[in-house]
Amino acid sequence: MRFWTIVVSVFTAISWATAQPQVMTREQAAQIALRFIQAGRYPGTLHWLTTNDLPAGQEVHMKDDALIERLFHEGKDWAVTMDDMAATWLGSGDLFPTTYVFLVTFNRWPDRRKVVRVNAYTGYTEVEPYRESGETNDELGYGHLPVKPYQELRSIALNIAEQLLGPGTFKVFDLFPYDLSNPEHYELAAKGASLFLIFKQDPNTGALLSQMIRITLNTRTGEMGMGEYENLPVTVSTIPKITREQAHQRVAQELAKFGCEIVSWLPDGYYPGKIIHDTAFGRDAVVGLLVTHGPFLDQYLMWHLIFTYKPIGSDEITGGMVMVDAHTGEVHFGYSSAIHLHMPTIHCGDLESGLKLIVINDKPIYPFSQALLVNGRVYVPVKWLSGLGIRWDGTKLVGRYKTREIKDKLLREGQLYLPLRAICEVAGIYLWWDNRKKVPILRAGWLEPRKSAARRQ
Repeated sequence: MRFWTIVVSVFTAISWATAQPQVMTREQAAQIALRFIQAGRYPGTLHWLTTNDLPAGQEVHMKDDALIERLFHEGKDWAVTMDDMAATWLGSGDLFPTTYVFLVTFNRWPDRRKVVRVNAYTGYTEVEPYRESGETNDELGYGHLPVKPYQELRSIALNIAEQLLGPGTFKVFDLFPYDLSNPEHYELAAKGASLFLIFKQDPNTGALLSQMIRITLNTRTGEMGMGEYENLPVTVSTIPKITREQAHQRVAQELAKFGCEIVSWLPDGYYPGKIIHDTAFGRDAVVGLLVTHGPFLDQYLMWHLIFTYKPIGSDEITGGMVMVDAHTGEVHFGYSSAIHLHMPTIHCGDLESGLKLIVINDKPIYPFSQALLVNGRVYVPVKWLSGLGIRWDGTKLVGRYKTREIKDKLLREGQLYLPLRAICEVAGIYLWWDNRKKVPILRAGWLEPRKSAARRQ
């Protein structure tokens, strides 16, 4: 059986068979980590594959100060085996950060220790770079090997993607397609590695799916030097209702409200590290149509756009990133690592306004689909429900504690909204309203990821 089938079936069984994403076991996470490093020929050995293999014989979360202090005073051997990490490559899934940590050792470099991290809810995986900062292939002991042509490395990267994600259409972003006949290119390539970002792609719409790898390959060995891997099922339509041109218009209209105008748009591509008018873009700088997740692991089809803009009447230009919902046209500034435009709450008359922030278990959450405040009541999109462990059957909310029929519904721009208080009631969530900050506050013990993981030990 090919690996992509294994991972999709494991993830589906543990997460999508029930409403709320579930915590996988360390053993299930180890399957994902092992297959990734094996497919990429990462030159390390993975440890801590089962709970019994752990130094303390149990999981130790880096934020569990009480446990760490107890183990220290007892003189027991221990190591941090759980951490918090993004649930997806684009950094979303704020409510589900719990991550398993696996130790990696190397026969070639006995004193070197690295880690692999696997998110316990989604299986999103990050493999730490085996080379130290600035370390060259000569220093690694690979200087005697010939430098591989770029197309050979590209083929290796595509083969890894196919092993992990299965057959299909792929979009490859080439970061440095070097030419060995160029002396400057050869000098750079000979020292290190090449970076590849590869998405599985909808062949009809061109949408980039939540199935991707981002890896470096050593230019002399073809081995994976570091890697990031995501393979989530697509549950949203990949057919946009809003065109790219319409998305551009929506962004321009929003900026105009703040006295700014668009100067230019960047074409489809990947722009990590690019500096545009004093704005530096990070690893999330992808331009195109992407399947994207919100903090509840709710799924969206988004136009990811990079643009330059300036205040009207000024020559001072800067760069920015924005997402536009390809189904509703909703505009989302401030999501990227490159720029944060602080947009005020938008008022629609005196009766309703968009709520851009809620607080869950003391953690600020900025949903992509905003809640609405209408006549003093908070309504939230049905997209939030699965992350809160609730099912909507069209007339009733079915939660872990009770079922409740709902007649009070709102429809806005094709999205259905339901009352937050009723949702919290069926889900067993305490809800109150911070009248000073105008923010709903939610608290639920079962939404604490570390507690959920601990219950599996």
